[in-house]
Amino acid sequence: MQQSTVTNMRTGPDGKPVKETYKTRAHGATGKGNKVVDRHQMYENTGTGMQKASHERMLNDKGRKVIKERIGNNINKYDHFKGMAISDADHFDSDWNRVAG
Repeated sequence: MQQSTVTNMRTGPDGKPVKETYKTRAHGATGKGNKVVDRHQMYENTGTGMQKASHERMLNDKGRKVIKERIGNNINKYDHFKGMAISDADHFDSDWNRVAG
């Protein structure tokens, strides 16, 4: 497993400190002809109040990434797909769980 955290401090336009934090945690494996990756990412900005988190799963050449974004009371969720259509999402999740076990 690989993990990293980066924090950046600066002064905002109002003179107050702003902290930006980036975190990533990922692990992957290959075996039986498959490559599996599981990655979590997080971003936070105290100046804007933005919080963003994502969870990405890759199985060979296909993948799914779910991003949740929050600014104040506004929450948005995005799904991104690589090498497949949205209609393949449930099948991909089943295959990923079976292979990653």
